[in-house]
Amino acid sequence: MLEQASTSPAAMAWHAYPGMAYAQALALRADEVSKKHGDHSESDLALQEAIKKFPQVVVPLADKIGASLPDGARGNKLFAIEAGYT
Repeated sequence: MLEQASTSPAAMAWHAYPGMAYAQALALRADEVSKKHGDHSESDLALQEAIKKFPQVVVPLADKIGASLPDGARGNKLFAIEAGYT
């Protein structure tokens, strides 16, 4: 889908979805592992970008995998999920 971003209207909007950003990082990591790369800089960078674009996903993901977060992260507005619409 990412490779079709220039030709497909649906694929052009991939960057608007948190799941796609995090999935890209995960797919890059899986590819690096399958090729036995010791360098994970590409997947690390993709994960950093996903976190920058969609920080509100960090807390639910951390909960799902049982990861601990730094003190104050859960109360930080940057990581809060806003529900509703206007």
